[in-house]
Amino acid sequence: MENAGRNNRKTIFALAGLALMALVFGFVLLLGRAERRGSRCTGLTVEVRDSSEHRFVTASDVETYLSDEIGAVEGKDLDSLNLADIEHRLNRGVGILRSEVWLTPDGQLHARIDQRIPVVRFQGPEGGYYCDAEGYILPLNANAIRVQTVDGALGYIPAEGFSGFPEDGPGKEWLDRMLGLVAVIRQSPAWSGNIAQIHVAEGNGELTLILRDRPERFLFGQPEHAQAKLARMGQYFRKVLPQLPEGAAYKSVNVKYKGQIICRNK
Repeated sequence: MENAGRNNRKTIFALAGLALMALVFGFVLLLGRAERRGSRCTGLTVEVRDSSEHRFVTASDVETYLSDEIGAVEGKDLDSLNLADIEHRLNRGVGILRSEVWLTPDGQLHARIDQRIPVVRFQGPEGGYYCDAEGYILPLNANAIRVQTVDGALGYIPAEGFSGFPEDGPGKEWLDRMLGLVAVIRQSPAWSGNIAQIHVAEGNGELTLILRDRPERFLFGQPEHAQAKLARMGQYFRKVLPQLPEGAAYKSVNVKYKGQIICRNK
């Protein structure tokens, strides 16, 4: 009974301590709000991560977008700035993956932006677009970004200027398959940076891979089983090419079929 009484007292003390902490925390919040009431925003500071490398989203882009959404922030009452709402609005901006927004004691509104990173450019006869690893569509912009290129008879063509995730359907399915291939290439030390172009044939949609500074055209078929097909391309360079006279090469190398490497000079 005595132990039970001690445990009850400990529980009461613990609850009382928690209640006191909650009161103190609430008082601090109220004090902070009271200090901010009537204070004005002194300006906006934007940081875009990886801006020097990718240059898809600039600080100026963010400032313009935010101004269009909520107006100029400088001079606004700090209590009128809903930080969660501002983050939500920024996250809808073209090329923005996520944002973090906060205020500093000097009244500055800070926005830190992580931009979406394109991993592939799709280019068709009527235009093109970028796409990140998640399948988010990004329209082409003035900044040239060196990424994997897919051209020819594209299986998905968004409306001009579209940004976002495509709707479910055959086009999205094709895009997902191509992104799977691009992911395998990007993760391969042997092929990442060495495949200059992926061409999509009219009609059957089969792929031809073109390497940098090589005359061969690798007939790849559909984007599935990419690792096995890339492995057969590697076997061509290790086992077939050394048997040719120095400087010679086949015009086409078919790696579509399991266990086969079909080389032709036409």
